[in-house]
Amino acid sequence: MNGKIGMRASPLLLAVMLVSVAVVPAVSASELMILPEPENALTQQAIDCIYATLMDDVEASDIDADVKKDLLQSLKEVRDNTLPDAEKSAILTEVGKILLTQGSGGVSPQWSGYIGGGPAPHNDMARIAGQKMGLSSAACTILNETAADPDDWGDLSWNHYFITGAPDQAEQYANIARDYLHDDDPSNDDLGYTNLAYSLHFMTDMSQPFHYAPVYLANHQAYESSYVHNNWTSGKDYRSDVELNWYYYYVTDVSDSAGNLASASNQYMDYIRRTMDQYSNWGDNPTLIQYTRNCFVDGAKYNMGLVDYVTRS
Repeated sequence: MNGKIGMRASPLLLAVMLVSVAVVPAVSASELMILPEPENALTQQAIDCIYATLMDDVEASDIDADVKKDLLQSLKEVRDNTLPDAEKSAILTEVGKILLTQGSGGVSPQWSGYIGGGPAPHNDMARIAGQKMGLSSAACTILNETAADPDDWGDLSWNHYFITGAPDQAEQYANIARDYLHDDDPSNDDLGYTNLAYSLHFMTDMSQPFHYAPVYLANHQAYESSYVHNNWTSGKDYRSDVELNWYYYYVTDVSDSAGNLASASNQYMDYIRRTMDQYSNWGDNPTLIQYTRNCFVDGAKYNMGLVDYVTRS
């Protein structure tokens, strides 16, 4: 099936990489290098900060007092790890819905899709991942044109955060894409790449520091929809970081990988938020700039691994 086979490292190289702790040498534009996926766990301090903020936002929301009391108690139990995983997920999803539908200021949960028809992160990140992994021009065009679509799905926009199920969304669409691209029916290829684009959207969302939980929504909007978009192809030129990356993580479980990416990017959130709150010229802060570059490069590595996951035999 045309465009489905990208450049791959040999099984021996993969085995070596998975046990090696040596520094990986630079590669040329004609090569790809598989990296062992890191384990990115949030510190307890970060978890406590997230839940404290969620509790503050629930407390400030305009919901029934008894419901509010129950939600606050449930959040404490989630934070303290005293509930089954399925119940935790249900609680966090419900909290996310409430925060995004009551007093959110209309923040759009995205890494900025097309704004004014110009290039933007979701579209470019998906297209570049496809190109790096050897997909056809037609496939990359589909990725580019449809990767931002989930931001227009209306009431479903609440599920673009880690705590409200974005990793599961990434896995769902990845597996749909795999089914289409491996069914030996070329007429389904377009559907396969469209669903891959949707999966890449949710994976890319996890590279945004403010997409762990729907908190600090004003910072989220200013950082993502204004600052990042305005510096995507000019100014800081964050797209160049994605274009220059030739490494990718070998993804075996999409939702776990998306969760790892969310944890990796969230470690930068508190610094970015505090810098934004304290300085009017926060966009020129060298550390904030580097953290943003780190997020995009991590996202690029996971996106390329996701393309590999969907297309490999």
